[in-house]
Amino acid sequence: MPSKTTTKPTLEPMNNEQALSMMRSVAAEQENSDYLQRIPEVAQAGLDRVQTLIATNLDVMTEFMKLVGRIAMTFFANQTYFNDLRGLKRGRMYTGESALEYIVNAVKGYDFDPEKAQQNMTNYAKPDIRSLIHARNFNMQYKTTVFRDDVARAVVSENGIYEITQQVINSLGYSGNFDEYLAMKHVILNVIEQGLGLSVVIPAPTTEDASRQMLAAIKAWGKKLTYPSTKYNPQGYAGLVTNTQPENLVLITTPEYDAYLDVYGLAPLFHLDVANIEYSKIIVDDFGAHDNVTGILIDRNALMFLENYWEMETWYNREGRFFNHWLTISEVLSYSLFRNCIIFQTSASSVTGITVSPARVTMVKGEKRRFTATVQGTGVIPQSVTWTLSGQAKDGTKIDNYSGELTIAEDETAATLTVTARSTLADVNKTGTATVTVTD
Repeated sequence: MPSKTTTKPTLEPMNNEQALSMMRSVAAEQENSDYLQRIPEVAQAGLDRVQTLIATNLDVMTEFMKLVGRIAMTFFANQTYFNDLRGLKRGRMYTGESALEYIVNAVKGYDFDPEKAQQNMTNYAKPDIRSLIHARNFNMQYKTTVFRDDVARAVVSENGIYEITQQVINSLGYSGNFDEYLAMKHVILNVIEQGLGLSVVIPAPTTEDASRQMLAAIKAWGKKLTYPSTKYNPQGYAGLVTNTQPENLVLITTPEYDAYLDVYGLAPLFHLDVANIEYSKIIVDDFGAHDNVTGILIDRNALMFLENYWEMETWYNREGRFFNHWLTISEVLSYSLFRNCIIFQTSASSVTGITVSPARVTMVKGEKRRFTATVQGTGVIPQSVTWTLSGQAKDGTKIDNYSGELTIAEDETAATLTVTARSTLADVNKTGTATVTVTD
């Protein structure tokens, strides 16, 4: 589908009579009975009387300013400013500090044999269920102050109500959206930095021919992702089978590369009737230090963007004679390891080394310990590794292939073990090791 145009919705300029009529409509929609009871209709009471009532009565002014905050929240909910990434939110998390994500892996089939039916029928088949916990990690608060005297002047000036409402919308909404955008983009940059997608090398689309190659690659890989596979998700090395529905595919790219595609008249790829596959396209300003990345084709469900709340509170300080508006934002901004992702870059990735931690350790028999690995290199480098163990004398001494947890058997007789981490990057044979000394 065509890319969505970034817009910055705003209140249309209006005089105070129009503003008060609009505010009353909003109050009615939101069932704000306090405002409706305290502030009469302009058509019935007259503009001068309503303005004077708000300007001179603190209780009425307080209800008025609370509604200003509510109107601001309505615009926060509907506007994106430059942050089209908000469209990737998966919904709202109403309670709790974290969100649980789980996926059930494909079941391995076996040959049907009626002769074995009686002995196999009651066997236990444990499903491969994998889960992740995504913590609420974006918690921000913003405050703006409006003095009572300024409110009084605003409600009696021709366009003052519009201006004071815009002040709250712009100061809080712009700031909240900007920080949210930076945090969401940081998640996407982590996807690149940790190599959480399959790296595909294509030329930078700075010429017509290269642009066609990029768009052909996007179309081809988009179709590949619809087939069940272990190749395209971060848990694929651990046997996870996933696929992505075409309507869930999102291309994330930068203004420069998007412009090249448009200049050469190749944007029709994003129309279903041409490409025979659905895409969304989202633009971010850049990919940080990753100059060689031209775009990311990702399952929108890979981005765990969950809104907990965007809340506005209004409070009057009697001693200082001012109103404070607080905007509080709480969200989960995380990434799923269960979904497909392709990272297009202009140069191949290269692993230069793997560091295992701890590099040397002494463990007693019966002890368990988890090892970690850091993969160094250039380009998009997966931090995932597979683990192997050598030197053990007993079957009970083993290491989990994927988690790196080492278990020493109670009866282990070997004095030294070697833990090896191997990069999962395709066609790369890079390893790192650690030495384990076993004691009683």
